[in-house]
Amino acid sequence: MNKRSIETVLAWFSIVAELIHFAGETAYQIRFGQYLPMLIVDYIAVAVLWLAAWRSLRCRPQSAAGLLCGGWGFTFCLNYITYFGRLQRQQIAAATINGEPASVINILGGLLLISGTAFLLSLWLANPDESRYQ
Repeated sequence: MNKRSIETVLAWFSIVAELIHFAGETAYQIRFGQYLPMLIVDYIAVAVLWLAAWRSLRCRPQSAAGLLCGGWGFTFCLNYITYFGRLQRQQIAAATINGEPASVINILGGLLLISGTAFLLSLWLANPDESRYQ
């Protein structure tokens, strides 16, 4: 499988992941509520990654791996701070955080692993092929 094929799979995965991200954030907002800037930054992550995936699928035969890398990097950092922020509050407070179930930490941990893996893959895709320059 060549890099362009992998990029295509990652682009489609990004679209699906961000649809789930959007639905999950919206459902969380309705159920528990959150500080508006925190919701907006999640929606920015959704928009950036959706745009990167759309561009990647439309620019054939060129690549938009750099855009995917930026989108996944942003999403990974967002998941990182969310996961460890909640983990710290959970350790301090108790098994619940403002009425949210403790299982949210497990979900966020899984999302952190997924976004980290996608970010590393997109970094590899965005790295220029050294053999082209020799």
